[in-house]
Amino acid sequence: MQPRFKKKQKVRIVSVKYSQKEEYLNESGLIIDSFYAGKWGQVDYKSHLPGDYYIYKVRLDKDNTVVTVVEAELESCT
Repeated sequence: MQPRFKKKQKVRIVSVKYSQKEEYLNESGLIIDSFYAGKWGQVDYKSHLPGDYYIYKVRLDKDNTVVTVVEAELESCT
């Protein structure tokens, strides 16, 4: 499985279904890192996430805060 987003790519947080951080909804930022967390992986970000997925660290534009976001919660800013 390949990640949908690359480092230094501009993204927007379009959902907070998994992270439940409403203050980040609709915020944009840059991907600074990512890691894979498969259903049998060693990372247990949220045990209710089905299947394989990537998790990203995003540096928000508004205040340089770094947040951790599941791939399904992001969209590309083009």
